[in-house]
Amino acid sequence: MEYTLHVDKIDQASDILRVRYDAESKTSVFKQFVTSDFSSENIKRLSDTFLPQVLRIWNAEGESHELEGASFPLTVKPKVKDPMPEFDPATEKLSEEVIETDSEIRTSYTVVPLTDEELSLRLDELREVQRSRLKVKRDMVVSSPISGIQVSTVVDRENITGVVNNWETVLGNPESVPWVTADNTVALVTKNELLEVTEAYVRRKSFAYGIYTQLLEQLSISQDPTAVTWPTESELLGENV
Repeated sequence: MEYTLHVDKIDQASDILRVRYDAESKTSVFKQFVTSDFSSENIKRLSDTFLPQVLRIWNAEGESHELEGASFPLTVKPKVKDPMPEFDPATEKLSEEVIETDSEIRTSYTVVPLTDEELSLRLDELREVQRSRLKVKRDMVVSSPISGIQVSTVVDRENITGVVNNWETVLGNPESVPWVTADNTVALVTKNELLEVTEAYVRRKSFAYGIYTQLLEQLSISQDPTAVTWPTESELLGENV
């Protein structure tokens, strides 16, 4: 039985070679090899190592055969990619075209407008990306130190309430206690200062989540999601958060 060997894929960047074995009235068999040598001699050598398995596959489809010499139409063509043009991902996309000639395999790109359905999906994607950015900003505002005292984690806040709740009974009602601040220095803080931090955190969190809710409402109807941004620091300071 005569068979034909074709090079189905060469990926020099990933050291991947895939070949196809064909024979009349038989199912095509594909085999992938990992190699950095894409010379004709090495491709033929690797392909020959898999011939016994190919024969078993084909024999299982019908009567047994012996493999005879293969024709080997091997032409390794360089793959060339044209530069990608600039485009607006909110309204456009790249259309890829692969053209194979006698000397090369060339990939070119054309900018085409998104369809109405694609525009709608893309708008939803942009809204989701912007929502994630707003959430990150919200959490940064909520968790930043207050008067140098860490409040970003549950443990930080439990440390504050634990000290305040046990100020008289456990600590003996001192004027102040030492506290490791956000910059890893030690400062003396009073009970009232810790209470103020706790109250400021509650006010700040409530205000930040209120802003976030309003921005989500704007985002749900905006045709330009990137324009829906978190207020500037000066605007936030103006609200006493």
